[in-house]
Amino acid sequence: MLKSILIAAALVVAGAGAQAAVMQAVFSGTINLGVDETGYFGAPNTDLAGTAYSLTYVYDTSIGDRYKSPGSDQLFDNGATPTVSASLTINGKTFSQTTDVVAQYLALDNNYFAAFSQDSFTTVDALGGILTQTTNIFAAGVYDFLSTYANGLETPFSASFPTSTAFDSYFQLFTKDVVADATITRVYGSLNVNNVAVTEVLTSAVPLPASLGLFVMALGGLGALRVRRRRVA
Repeated sequence: MLKSILIAAALVVAGAGAQAAVMQAVFSGTINLGVDETGYFGAPNTDLAGTAYSLTYVYDTSIGDRYKSPGSDQLFDNGATPTVSASLTINGKTFSQTTDVVAQYLALDNNYFAAFSQDSFTTVDALGGILTQTTNIFAAGVYDFLSTYANGLETPFSASFPTSTAFDSYFQLFTKDVVADATITRVYGSLNVNNVAVTEVLTSAVPLPASLGLFVMALGGLGALRVRRRRVA
């Protein structure tokens, strides 16, 4: 009986020490078609076509629902989002999504690598009246992806595409003043993806809970006591 308990405890400890990787994925290239209506990245009504950009995701593979099989690795939010941060840089200025991302996924497959994140929220006054409404979306993906890169979302790699192989790659920044019925921020565009780079930010073992550590120590003590009793007998 004691042996079985000790084996189970050892398995729990082994699971508690599992690795959780925090990775950074950067998509870059030029904007295909786009307009900065309110001048967030420059002057109002700027045509963004041909402008360079970088879209950066930092994600934690220990968070969310993960579906992994040979040649495929997908990570979805499940109320808790794997995204640590998501930011878009254009003309040297960076826009970062909030931590209240309501929809998010990352997927790496033999045929594609894609990421998507959206944060939508409202601000309200003291009486609960809506003041502003915001929806920000980042999406980037490349297809015809070489299978040699599809080793999982925790595998660093880089790839360049002389001709964009982007699919469903776009961005939208939108905030409206509901009271004044006026647009505060409106920037949108589709993206050419010419480069992808994934690097490891941090790998850390999940810490062993103190209560579990005490439990294992107690089991060890029981084992020693049992051995002692056998010797006395």
